[in-house]
Amino acid sequence: MRTHKMLGGLAAATLLSFGFAALPANQDASQDTNQDAAAPTRAERDFERIKALAGEWEALAEDGSVVPDSDWSFRVSAGGSVVLETLFVGSAHEMLTVYLLEDGELVLTHYCALGNQPHMHAQEDSPEGTLRFEATHVANRGEESNMAMTKAKLTFNEDGTISTLYSAYAGDELGGEVGFHLRRKAGGTR
Repeated sequence: MRTHKMLGGLAAATLLSFGFAALPANQDASQDTNQDAAAPTRAERDFERIKALAGEWEALAEDGSVVPDSDWSFRVSAGGSVVLETLFVGSAHEMLTVYLLEDGELVLTHYCALGNQPHMHAQEDSPEGTLRFEATHVANRGEESNMAMTKAKLTFNEDGTISTLYSAYAGDELGGEVGFHLRRKAGGTR
């Protein structure tokens, strides 16, 4: 019992010393430490916007009906440092896209049903409300002439929906584009 009290006191003293050591000598805990914080960059603002998509989504057909087997999800993970987007959740062609900030830039890696993994950077000249991504390299592509998704676009619509457009290329030739209009599922977390 005496050992437990001694260890408890030692742990409390250690935590207190770390807590006080974290403050600069001329600052007390009541001061706002964010007074000198720089305004967030475009990449940081865009990443926060992607984080806000966390929850369950569904794809809509042009007539507004739900596309079968089109469940989509966004999940913030790794202490808020990544967003995991799962496309076609639970289907045979399920895919994963991981968004993160890399050296101050917004990037994604798409784990495609084609078996390759394009790594893309957000384009700084994207219009406000739209994120355009272009591949810097594609892992496991093999030949340059093999099909890979090398461009993506994500648009935040004013009605709370999002639109996506994915462009696949074989070398410099456009092999196809596919787009989706997504809305948050009822009760799909916000």
